[in-house]
Formats: sequence, C-alpha cells, structure tokens
Amino acid sequence: IIDVAELKECEERPCKQLSSGMQSRRAFSIASLVQPEILILDEVLSVGDGAFQEKSAAKMMEIIKSGAVTTLVSHSVEQVESLCTKVLWLNHGEAIALGDTKEVCELYQSFLSGNIGAIDEAREKWPASTGEMIEGTING
Repeated sequence: IIDVAELKECEERPCKQLSSGMQSRRAFSIASLVQPEILILDEVLSVGDGAFQEKSAAKMMEIIKSGAVTTLVSHSVEQVESLCTKVLWLNHGEAIALGDTKEVCELYQSFLSGNIGAIDEAREKWPASTGEMIEGTING
C-alpha cells in the first residue's frame, strides 16, 4: 500500500497527519490491491503529481479490463475519455445525457466553452428519462 501510494517517507506517521491528497492516494492504493467486482472512484485520480496520476490510470485500466464494473466521478474530460465506455453528464444534480463517451464529452466540452445550447442539444439527442437511461444501461 505504501509503495503504490508513494508514501514511503510517511510510513511512520499516523493517518490523521497525512494531507487529504496523501489520504486519497492511500485509499486508491488500498482499493487497487483487491480484485473488486464493483469499484466506485470519486475524483480520486486527480490527486498526486503527473506520474502518480498516470500510474493510477494504468491501474484503473487493469481493473476495468479484469471485468470490474467501475464508476468514475470526475471533472476531467481527458480522464473520462480515456477510461470510460459510457458517460452520464450531470448538471446541478440533473441528468443531462447518458451515452457514448465521445459524443457526450464533445457536447460537455462545448458547454464548458460557453455553448449553453449544448445542454438542450444533449437533451434532444437523448430524450429518455434518467431512470429509463440508467436501467437500459444496466440491463442492456
């Protein structure tokens, strides 16, 4: 756990003395050492330096390829594009779109660039209700 989290210099420190970033790296390290059937990660891949982020992403791909159902919560479009096969775009708690990673990320990126109409475009493209979309994804 300490080696994966790259916290060798903090090995003797109590967990409560670790920074939030160090604690997140430790938590990811623990999660990545098991073979989960389901893995939920909330912004955890955005901690640490670039090298640690790359190592985390590689481990995530290993877990995903092993067949684990994985949910990644992230504001990083790049991470979502590289790790996800489907995307659920939420805006202030409202489901805007659930669909193909490339298509949803393109509309989301357009929205981030100031195109407010991207939300309406996404709703038109994926008009089903959130429950229907999610159930269809789980059952389909």
